[in-house]
Amino acid sequence: MKKFIQYAAIFGAVLSVLGFGTAWAARLNGGRWHGEEIFGTSMTLFSFRHDHGKKIKPEDVYVEASEKEREETALEQEALPDIAEEIPEKEIEATRMASVQTAEGDPVFSFPAAEELSLSVEAGEVVVEAAEGITQIQIYYDQESLKEWVKAVLDDDGDELEIRVKKPFKLRDDSSYLQVKILVPAGHKFQSAEVSLTAGNFQAVGLNAWELEADVAAGNVEFEGCEASDADFQCVAGNIFYSGRIKGDVDGECAMGNIELSLQQREDEFNYELKGAGGSIQVGELKLGELAFERKIMNNAFWTMELESSAGTILVDFSV
Repeated sequence: MKKFIQYAAIFGAVLSVLGFGTAWAARLNGGRWHGEEIFGTSMTLFSFRHDHGKKIKPEDVYVEASEKEREETALEQEALPDIAEEIPEKEIEATRMASVQTAEGDPVFSFPAAEELSLSVEAGEVVVEAAEGITQIQIYYDQESLKEWVKAVLDDDGDELEIRVKKPFKLRDDSSYLQVKILVPAGHKFQSAEVSLTAGNFQAVGLNAWELEADVAAGNVEFEGCEASDADFQCVAGNIFYSGRIKGDVDGECAMGNIELSLQQREDEFNYELKGAGGSIQVGELKLGELAFERKIMNNAFWTMELESSAGTILVDFSV
């Protein structure tokens, strides 16, 4: 019996040596065990690994893996095009912006005062206002996240500034649309100012231009306290209101909707050519509203007002 116990002990020792030797050889060849469950007891073998003779704790393995992941992520981000940064750079190059600022209270765009202004509004609330104390045209809007919907381009010669307010998605918090405010230097007179409105509302306060043009498909356009040498108003189905002075020829066509001119000058400063296939035209005390009418009034004036109504209303009144 004693010999059997001795043989068993010797045999167990040999098996233990062989087992640990096999495990150690496997470890040296890349094997690794962590948190093996044996009979409900957690046992961790090889709590450290050899790395060129340096001991590294298990937590160091995960730290190195995280750093490697961050490095790989950084490389992937560098490989991808950074749209948020590339667009402003291309926009600056294409539009020749004087400055681009996003700080609160600063204009988003700022341009030298151009000779020609072209403004296209697909939707939204847009205000153009002459302001004291500025020398450049400044553009503001209420939602920085909607910057992509406002585009401003100054041509290579620096003569024409084109601003486009595209139709944005409705804001997440309510149903309102983008609001844009454009400040122009007070006293600056544009060679030409063109406004094209698809929908929404546009207002200009104190705008001064040699040639003024407003083309309205729908929505409302209002010129308040403005001055123009020649004016062209085209209204499809919206409303155009103008107050101020027009020291030149006037051309107004109204398919539907309304055109109203409130001029701070005399009625006899213009000759009149009035035509209509429907709707009505009123100039001062003169009212025309037949199915088809045509009237010419000669006042021996330098300027002529040509008005035509299809199914809308044109009203012109004078305050002098």
